[in-house]
Amino acid sequence: MTREEAARILEKQFDKSCRNYRYQNKDKLDYEDALWMAISSLRELEAQEKQKPFGEWISVKDRLPENCDGRVQCVVCVLCSYRDAFGEPCDEKVVIQANYDCNQKIWNLDFEEWKEQLNALIDIDDAPEEGDYITHWMPLPEPPKEEVNGVD
Repeated sequence: MTREEAARILEKQFDKSCRNYRYQNKDKLDYEDALWMAISSLRELEAQEKQKPFGEWISVKDRLPENCDGRVQCVVCVLCSYRDAFGEPCDEKVVIQANYDCNQKIWNLDFEEWKEQLNALIDIDDAPEEGDYITHWMPLPEPPKEEVNGVD
């Protein structure tokens, strides 16, 4: 559910439940003020989210991609944990493009020889000691608008 959808639901429910009782007592006025503030805040957050420039990493602990049907392409930071030739633990961060399956909550990595699916709901503390874990992601930017025959 998007923030705008949540705001519409709250707005509709408020109008339905408080239409005839809005001004009958102070508690209703406090409720009305609080609800309109929440609706306004949801819409402001939605607008801010849409204005975020490309390049801001989002931690998977904060949130995962949402509001997509099927898959969405993202840029991800993968923490690769392995043992080197001497058996010492090593961590390496790699930035690549991945597809996120919104329905199954799975990251699909498909880069040259690297093909892997990672469960997005597994916390880093629960991830295998040796393996890959996505720590951050960001949406891909919108493609450039090019003029074709003088038209945007």
